[in-house]
Amino acid sequence: YEDYSYEVDPARIYHCRKGIWTLEGWESWRGPVRSRRFSALLAEADRQIDPEDIIRRTVLYGLDHYPELDKEGHWQRTLGHMHEKYAEGGYLKLWIPESPNAGRLAALRSIISDEKLLRKYFEKFYLCETKIP
Repeated sequence: YEDYSYEVDPARIYHCRKGIWTLEGWESWRGPVRSRRFSALLAEADRQIDPEDIIRRTVLYGLDHYPELDKEGHWQRTLGHMHEKYAEGGYLKLWIPESPNAGRLAALRSIISDEKLLRKYFEKFYLCETKIP
């Protein structure tokens, strides 16, 4: 997203710079005060969890950043990343539990918990992205 400022009133102005929101207010005489919770809520509102798109982007990232890996290496990297970030206990946390993302994250977690199904998605996207015309 582009840098943006939103003025609630003269005493409270929110700024987004490089995806990080800060609050500039009259009480912050030393400069803008970072509000991590506010930034997290805004990031959650912007987040679009789409299981297939996440798997596809994970495969693409691996192909772009780890060209030395063979197919099995890419599978292991994809599997590890999906568990580390998106599976139950992963580091991705939803700040708005009632958001539409909650249902989509549950769907993604269901795919991750079924390794054969996750492998099918991996095969589909790996083949698409490595297919030589």
